[in-house]
Amino acid sequence: MTFDIEDVLLAGSLLTYFASQYRLFSLGTAAFPPDTRPNPRAKTGDEPEKRPESSVGPTELLWLGLTLLASLVLGVVMWRLTVEQWPITRLSPSDLRPAFSPWRYVLLIWLLGVGTLVLRGIFHTLRAYRSSEAEARMVLQDALWTETRGEQRRINRWIAWQRRRLSRRKENQT
Repeated sequence: MTFDIEDVLLAGSLLTYFASQYRLFSLGTAAFPPDTRPNPRAKTGDEPEKRPESSVGPTELLWLGLTLLASLVLGVVMWRLTVEQWPITRLSPSDLRPAFSPWRYVLLIWLLGVGTLVLRGIFHTLRAYRSSEAEARMVLQDALWTETRGEQRRINRWIAWQRRRLSRRKENQT
């Protein structure tokens, strides 16, 4: 296995450039748009908040560096999982599979798929926490109707059948 330090340095430099650009643009504008939905305190929604200068400290750069380092290590690991040849000590070199075997791509797709599902769940939970009481009630009501649609239909048929039966009895008695 070869370890190309040039590729790792290039990937690290690119990650650092993107993080720096994101940080630079976030100084002038908000990284996330303000919430313009009306809330109980104001009729128009939130005003864009300015980031206080006291919140920018050396720990922010430390976290940026740790994030870049973790991303770089994860990228190298993913590269080794998908492209590089894995030596197996008990087999001769002629018995080894080629470097581009299909199961590595299946593993990569599976890892990306599970990561996407986990991130989707996290963002769904964050959205649920951010929703208002009326929005949460609407989502729960919709989920209730979706889950109990068959039971509600059956119960309403029984109620209609019972009403029709009682009305027929009243007609026959008079």
